[in-house]
Amino acid sequence: MKRLLARALPHLTIILSLMTLVFFAVDGFNPVMAFMANTISKHIFAVLAVCAIATSVMLIARRWREDDRRARRLARKRAAEDALSAEEPAYVPAANPSNDAKAPNHTPSDTDE
Repeated sequence: MKRLLARALPHLTIILSLMTLVFFAVDGFNPVMAFMANTISKHIFAVLAVCAIATSVMLIARRWREDDRRARRLARKRAAEDALSAEEPAYVPAANPSNDAKAPNHTPSDTDE
């Protein structure tokens, strides 16, 4: 839920900011509608809406870059794992020298049969 809210909040901010800018423009053309009563508050709302749009766009762009970076990192990791699994093991551990001393030194010969 937290991730959904974090992803949706910038988009909702852009929508609400655009609505505020539309109200600002409509109120300038038709003051009888009186969406915003005070002139100073109109300009403050307009600046706030522009700042919110800019902030939201930057946040969305950063998340896209992070998602792309995460996908590239995962692809590199998978490629490295595939390359390692495709190779034959280059290292074969040597026999334990302490076990060699205990084992009889017997080589097959013709008389063993």
